[in-house]
Amino acid sequence: MTCISKSSGKGAEVRAKAFAAELKAKQFMEEEEKRKKELEKQLELEKNVAMAKEIAERAKREAEERRIVQQAKDEWMRLRAEAEILENEEDNPESLSNRLRDFENKPNDKEQPPTLRCRVTSVIVFCSGERLFLG
Repeated sequence: MTCISKSSGKGAEVRAKAFAAELKAKQFMEEEEKRKKELEKQLELEKNVAMAKEIAERAKREAEERRIVQQAKDEWMRLRAEAEILENEEDNPESLSNRLRDFENKPNDKEQPPTLRCRVTSVIVFCSGERLFLG
């Protein structure tokens, strides 16, 4: 009978060690799961930060492109207005240039070189590698 009680005592001892090992393994698995979840949260946060930076950079580029386009439009309108003023001036006999032309056309002793006239008819603007035709 002592033989049986010794072996059942050893069995209980092994069962107790197995139970302790099981608890330790469960504890390691829980800690690993916590670390895994924390890492996933950190990766998601980093992903969101990177996405926010990308959106901010895109908005900055778009604002710069809008600024460049607006500058081109402003220059186009300025040149268009200037051309209109010059064209109206050509039709007005009282304009300074027409009065000067009349004065130049009066006969005098010196030969005058011909006057060059330029007129703006269109504006071509290059913006972000694209060619835009305005007006």
